[in-house]
Amino acid sequence: AAVEEQAATTMSMAQNIGQAAQGVQGVTASVGEAASASRSIAAEIAGVNEASQDVNRAAAAVNTQAEKLSSLGANLKQMIQQFSPDKHS
Repeated sequence: AAVEEQAATTMSMAQNIGQAAQGVQGVTASVGEAASASRSIAAEIAGVNEASQDVNRAAAAVNTQAEKLSSLGANLKQMIQQFSPDKHS
């Protein structure tokens, strides 16, 4: 009877260990999926950062061109004023 009880206890322990191992495998899979998702998010953030830098460079270029256009407009205004009839009166 003691041997049968010990065998039953051993079987129960083996089942519990098997269930625990399956639980650990499930957690490991979940951690792997989370790590994969984190890598994907990091890659997307890097892409957004790169796009943001591109937009910043484009905005700086537009600003530079706007400043040049403003300067040309001021020069053109001065040139037109030289030929204004009001100036010669």
